[in-house]
Amino acid sequence: MFDAERTELARRLQELRAERDALSRDWPSAVPGATTSFSTEAGAKLNGHYAPMEAGDLQTSHDMNLRPNPIYPQEL
Repeated sequence: MFDAERTELARRLQELRAERDALSRDWPSAVPGATTSFSTEAGAKLNGHYAPMEAGDLQTSHDMNLRPNPIYPQEL
């Protein structure tokens, strides 16, 4: 009954995974740590994991004066 929908969802999942892999291929590797949860300003509760890594491997979106970092991936 829902075969077409399942097929479409599986196809879309595969596309999204490929997109994620393409976006993150140059990211520093991280080892997932302890779980955590936090809330957004809008009140949505999100779950996540800490991911310890070397500070020098991180790329911030803005510098200390809140100017955009030109080498930060703009698609993020």
